[in-house]
Amino acid sequence: MLLSKSLDIESITEVFLSNGPGSYTGVRVGEGMGQIFEWQKTSVISFYHHFVPKVIGVESGVFVCSAFKGEHFIYEWNQEKSTEKLVSGEELLEVLKNYADIYGINDQRWHLLTSELSNIKSLKRDGFMLFADELPQGHAIKFILIDENGNIRKYFDGTDEASLSILKKDISHLVKKIQKT
Repeated sequence: MLLSKSLDIESITEVFLSNGPGSYTGVRVGEGMGQIFEWQKTSVISFYHHFVPKVIGVESGVFVCSAFKGEHFIYEWNQEKSTEKLVSGEELLEVLKNYADIYGINDQRWHLLTSELSNIKSLKRDGFMLFADELPQGHAIKFILIDENGNIRKYFDGTDEASLSILKKDISHLVKKIQKT
């Protein structure tokens, strides 16, 4: 990768390392790469993935992701404090309902859902036609625009700025269409 940009390892002056979510092995490989850069006297700034919203300036919020053995990791922060906890799959729906009450999610636009992993894989594979074998760790890079009738309108590449720009325009057009009806 460095050679394709006419660079060598000595030309890297700083590395940002965001850990997770992912497999234990994947996280360890990332940490190992960070250590290699540190041995090369390169500055390494490391943080966990759930810190990203806080790092970029989001003042308060809740981050929820799947953990191992059917548990879910919850990181909540505000200007005064932050908390981390693990909850079981059975507890998750109640926890999400509590957060909805706390953060004022009380209208008909929001639906907080959970299900068995096999059902989620089936929906991803058979409903959205996306690769689902690596769930819960794996996820698609695609965004899907779905209309008010539940029909898939278009797929967008979440790693491509041009595709995301088209998505924004298509969302605007779809919202205007829905508002007219």
